[in-house]
Amino acid sequence: MEPICEVQGIFKFVNGDYEMLEEIGRDAISHDAHLFFALNFPKKPESKMVIMDVIYDANKRSKNLIRDPHKVNGHFEEMGTDVDGECVFLGYIEFPPYDKYRTAGKHSVKIQVANFTSEKVRDFSPENGGVSAEFDFVIVDDRKE
Repeated sequence: MEPICEVQGIFKFVNGDYEMLEEIGRDAISHDAHLFFALNFPKKPESKMVIMDVIYDANKRSKNLIRDPHKVNGHFEEMGTDVDGECVFLGYIEFPPYDKYRTAGKHSVKIQVANFTSEKVRDFSPENGGVSAEFDFVIVDDRKE
């Protein structure tokens, strides 16, 4: 089965524009900072027919922050491109409020997306159109002592 979508990346919103998230200051996430992500779909799916997990710092045994597009802050947006029906899901999560997830150093976000098959099974396998991508970024300690 073809992958359901392409995970474009994670972003931060700076001065009215999105930038790839590679580094962010700790002071910037101490306020209402959001971690944005974008998924590129070949056509607009019905949101309840897509399953999604966004996992912050999976290597630190964190829990899934969000599951499924109809439960996340975001929306599908038709794109004016040369590809008919191309659609992007723009979503965001808030940085976890716990200090261990806001410490200076390397962090990661893992995004998994697939077709919905059953209430009981979350199948992110390639056979179910599943895609998975992990992105690393750095939190810099820029706080003023």
